[in-house]
Amino acid sequence: MLTATIGPRPFSTGFQIRIDSGTFKTEDVSPRPFFSETHLLDSSGNQIARMWAESLTSNISNIIITGGGFYQFAPDPASSPGWNRESWTCKGEGRSLLIAQNNRRLFIVSEEETEIATSSKTGYLDDYTITVQRDSDLKLLICISVLLIRSQQSSDSFSLL
Repeated sequence: MLTATIGPRPFSTGFQIRIDSGTFKTEDVSPRPFFSETHLLDSSGNQIARMWAESLTSNISNIIITGGGFYQFAPDPASSPGWNRESWTCKGEGRSLLIAQNNRRLFIVSEEETEIATSSKTGYLDDYTITVQRDSDLKLLICISVLLIRSQQSSDSFSLL
């Protein structure tokens, strides 16, 4: 089992991800107007994953893990959002993950009805903790968590309006 902490990077729009063996960070890039892309970088600055929305109005995001495949992350069409409960899917490379929001602070990631990770908000800070069952899933689950946090932050912004 592996635990990672995701929090905002000081003086940046990205995130810092801390694990026992090192640190990752995200970096927002904008290759063209009205399109954003986020890169996941290792401690040496090497890109290990990319995440981007299919279009400005799309709620489908693509994830490419360097040397590890292509995934699509989207709201689960089979679920109906309820009070602080939503679910998403992440499909690719012969896998199908279901991400369920248990409450406003906890997300559970499952594969074939087996829990493989949790992501929870710690206290009132903007930090999240990810607990991953298999180290091999770490990069993908960090990307999923970053997309979930961004989704949570944007829904929080809209609820303040």
